Amino acid sequence: MRKLMSVVGVMLFSVAAASAGDSGNLNTKLFAAETFAYTASNVLDGYTTMRAMQIRGTYEQESAWLYGRTPTSTRYSLVSGSIQAGVSYLAFRMERNHNRLVRLGGHALVWQEIEAHAHGGIHNLFYLADHK
Repeated sequence: MRKLMSVVGVMLFSVAAASAGDSGNLNTKLFAAETFAYTASNVLDGYTTMRAMQIRGTYEQESAWLYGRTPTSTRYSLVSGSIQAGVSYLAFRMERNHNRLVRLGGHALVWQEIEAHAHGGIHNLFYLADHK
């Protein structure tokens, strides 16, 4: 449980960092909701990946090289938290832009990440349900 709390803590840091600063053209409620959904999907993916690896007793087959073959929860939270902070900052800057297409690109960037982590988390949930 302590490991899960550390993952949540690192992920929520990016939510707090994303909501800071002046708003400009930014719809802050929408951006906060996107960042929260991104954090939730990232935590779901990370937690279910760690559980599936414990059951499987193997390594991630298509893991990013930053995580390594057998990522620990600390390494996962630090790497994913850093990536999420960077993506959230870039989306924050893009969504403040005066050009509508750039703002749309900022939203698309966050939603693509939400979809990728949600897909991974749901896939892991099905795996966990089949291998109880």
